[in-house]
Amino acid sequence: MAAKKKLVSVAPPPPVIRFVDARGAVCSFVQFGLYDGAFDASATLMNSDTSEADNFVGADSRRFFIRVVDPAKVTTTATKRREIQAAYRTYFANKSVHDDGGADPNVVLVETAPGSGVFESSWLIAVSDPWETKNVKTTTGRPGLGLKSRGSADYRLRLASMFGSVGVEYPLKSGTIEFAPLFNRAPDERRNIPLQIFVLSSFYVAGFENYALVSDLENMRITYGRLGLWPWTAVDAAQGGMPGVSSKKVGSEELLVIPVPASIANPAAPTFAELETIARLYPGLKLDGSSGAPPSGPGVTCETATIRIFYLGALPGGHNGDTYPDRSFSQDARRGASFIADAGGQVSSGMGSSAAHEIGHTLTDHPTGHYVAPTPVLRYHAPSNLMADGSIAHIGGVASSQRLWDVPDGAAINQWTAIRGSRYSRA
Repeated sequence: MAAKKKLVSVAPPPPVIRFVDARGAVCSFVQFGLYDGAFDASATLMNSDTSEADNFVGADSRRFFIRVVDPAKVTTTATKRREIQAAYRTYFANKSVHDDGGADPNVVLVETAPGSGVFESSWLIAVSDPWETKNVKTTTGRPGLGLKSRGSADYRLRLASMFGSVGVEYPLKSGTIEFAPLFNRAPDERRNIPLQIFVLSSFYVAGFENYALVSDLENMRITYGRLGLWPWTAVDAAQGGMPGVSSKKVGSEELLVIPVPASIANPAAPTFAELETIARLYPGLKLDGSSGAPPSGPGVTCETATIRIFYLGALPGGHNGDTYPDRSFSQDARRGASFIADAGGQVSSGMGSSAAHEIGHTLTDHPTGHYVAPTPVLRYHAPSNLMADGSIAHIGGVASSQRLWDVPDGAAINQWTAIRGSRYSRA
């Protein structure tokens, strides 16, 4: 009589968590949503509950989703697909929680086919602006379930940092978390934008540094952080020691209060030539940190590595801002400089600023630099773009003028490609 064989129970393999990008490829990193394709021609956020193609999350070029392979959860019926839940959070660089999603961080993952054991979430995006997670609702990505706010299950936005990561926990409360950093780190695609910030003493009032180094700088970081760019302040020690110059700091950021040059007759109404005088006195820094000499003759350019921002009380012609891109001003001491008038009153929208707009001219390096919507407009209308001309009426909320898109516009600028390729964008 043959011996009976002993049955051996084989445990299913452990779950596998993956991130999948907009192309459908498994990815080792994610990026911020750009809200490209997010708005209709009337500036209304597209938030369809039935079509992901007509939804701002589902249409975003930087969207991603979560895939979990878990053979232990395979559907045993031939027709019904199972659902599982995973916790979707963001984390700081030290892996402490950044955005926990509120009361319920979970998103539903649906089995791709009955019995496959492969589960996928709806499309998700990470955002850089805390205003968005507080105010923007999303659908679940599964038809007919309505809109969700932060704190509800299946809310699809998370606030993130370009220095942090997105994390997915599955099974829930097991401590097993798969991380995907914001932006590729090997090689590191993140860049710095060094800024020298000055304020004319005739305009400076106590506490102005909190506006320039907190409000304005934060607006720039929200906007350019989506592209993996980090604006920060650099200071020339030699300039800081010049007569009449004083330093103002907020944390690690610093600006210089500079005296009114003696040749400027009326600092409340400087001329264009007087702007050049100011720029010549305070040139940008070279890569080695030394001062870059301003151009002094034909064919001589000022190859500096910093963008300069000068805050003044007024500008010629009543402009809110004037910027001098490399391409058009290679022989001018103002090259790579932005001048901003009455900055404290010139916040252009709920989430953008004059400073972010003005340095955009330098970073895109275009003779005009203003965004002109393509024809037909489709989903890329001007009022939502950071670089729209100031004559275009700005709108508040999520459609406000802070977006940058890589869509060939009427001025032939692919914005984020141009900005990331700028010589002012440094590793």
